[in-house]
Amino acid sequence: MKMRMLKPRHVAGVAAVLLGAGMILACSGNDESTFVRGDEVPGIDNPAMSTGLDKADLEQLFAENVENMMGSRFYKGASRMSPAATVAIFPFKNETTEHIGPQLQALLSKVETQMVNDGVVDVISHENQKTLLDELKIQQSDLYDQARAVEVGRRLGVRYFITGKVYDSAERTSDVRRVQYFLFMQAIDVETGKIEWQNEAELTKALVPLE
Repeated sequence: MKMRMLKPRHVAGVAAVLLGAGMILACSGNDESTFVRGDEVPGIDNPAMSTGLDKADLEQLFAENVENMMGSRFYKGASRMSPAATVAIFPFKNETTEHIGPQLQALLSKVETQMVNDGVVDVISHENQKTLLDELKIQQSDLYDQARAVEVGRRLGVRYFITGKVYDSAERTSDVRRVQYFLFMQAIDVETGKIEWQNEAELTKALVPLE
């Protein structure tokens, strides 16, 4: 039985994208292929190539969470503080089987940039936190120990820190594989340890029979 990767919002136009990229020549008995750039084949980044997380998936999950955060009571309250509230973004925990460490780091920098450009809070670069984290010998799994996380926040001189994790749930039948991904984020008050905001975004990818 032939199979293909489907993602609901990307199904339409997939065939045209692959044809334009020269990726289905093998179907006509031709084993040749060609290299292309994204701007040469509009939409080439859209089709799902596996059930794993890709750049578009992670961006979607982060965008949903960040939009929720910036519209939250926590963020609006932080924006009214004087002097401006100081925020640090801690490393996110990857509880999936995907090797997405570099992608997570890149997206954390993107979130950081968005908050800086928004201009309502002072942001401590997460890249500048590495020395202190190493000094305290805090590994990623320890960031969820509230007492130690608060200690790190105080040492960094921040009012709030934002952290989270990515995890998944996979299921399989004889001819279908489905993986649900979740990105959980929360903001914690360093002084009190209180969770001021949290949200979870999710998406699903699947391998289903080709009709």
